[in-house]
Amino acid sequence: MKIAVIGAGLCGVASAYFLAAMSSCQVDLFDEKGLGAGASGVATGLMHPYVGEQVRRSYLATEGLYHTKALLSIAQKYGEAHVADFAPLMRKVHEEEQRKAFLHHAEKYRDVECVDPNTFFLTSGMTVYTRTYLDGLLKAALEKGVLFHIQKIQSLADLSSYDQIVVTAGFGIKGLVNAELGNLRFVKGQTLTCQWPGHLPPLTHTLLNKGHLAKGETQDIAYLGSTYERGVAHIGPDVEAAMKDLYPKLSALYPGVDPLPVIECRSGVRVTCKGHYLPRVGRVSQNVWVMTAMGSRGLLYHALFAKALVESLLAGKENALLQEVRHILPKNKLLSV
Repeated sequence: MKIAVIGAGLCGVASAYFLAAMSSCQVDLFDEKGLGAGASGVATGLMHPYVGEQVRRSYLATEGLYHTKALLSIAQKYGEAHVADFAPLMRKVHEEEQRKAFLHHAEKYRDVECVDPNTFFLTSGMTVYTRTYLDGLLKAALEKGVLFHIQKIQSLADLSSYDQIVVTAGFGIKGLVNAELGNLRFVKGQTLTCQWPGHLPPLTHTLLNKGHLAKGETQDIAYLGSTYERGVAHIGPDVEAAMKDLYPKLSALYPGVDPLPVIECRSGVRVTCKGHYLPRVGRVSQNVWVMTAMGSRGLLYHALFAKALVESLLAGKENALLQEVRHILPKNKLLSV
């Protein structure tokens, strides 16, 4: 069986890896711009269960963490540098409801530790170096026999020679999958790669509040993110707009620090579903499967849902996990081709 995977971000590379590892199929991975060229490559690597202002524990968080850690371990074997920093994330709170929520999580799930009344460690969280991780995971997939093509797919008709197609595109899904795009929301996100001043002590933990300051691969690098820009026509980097948005957040994360010198500004477009945060994943026709709309939970969810989709594809029907997600959101149909 020949299988095409469109999109070389987190979901696409994970899907290609699982397809090659779990079957003898011919697997071709396509991306117009290359590895991690979209929102996955822009991500500053925050992975933890408590995404959002309400800091509720994400659905399937335990399962998501488990499967992503498994892929991190595989990618590390092929990576030339560390793919992640496993130090707990440090979360600042600014509302009483957030404080109560984290105290509840600390008691129930035991992956949150109270440092002081306004600060908590997310001990199950970590900072993933997304581009290094993707590079290692792609190398693992290539060793399994995946073929990687830097090539634009104009339409699914271009892939008529393939038995099955897996569409994992984010922003690029607009040109490939037609119906019900009104249920998707496209949000531009920008992050700044910054020089960490030598006179300050190195960051020991990635810091989260409104915005985040993430540890870099080396002590002289830090990542500042992220913007949430809706209705933006220009999707490329805009360093002035990013600094205007993110520098005030830096002051709240690390009081007293001067604006950090910017080395690079990166931008991408996140895709989310309106009304909920679960991804769109499942079968949309006899030979087309879709996995998109990971939003801010791409690192948490990509491995779990990629494996579930691959198991379903190879079995010829949606497995229990994909059926469960459909059942939870019966009024939110999957995209159709």
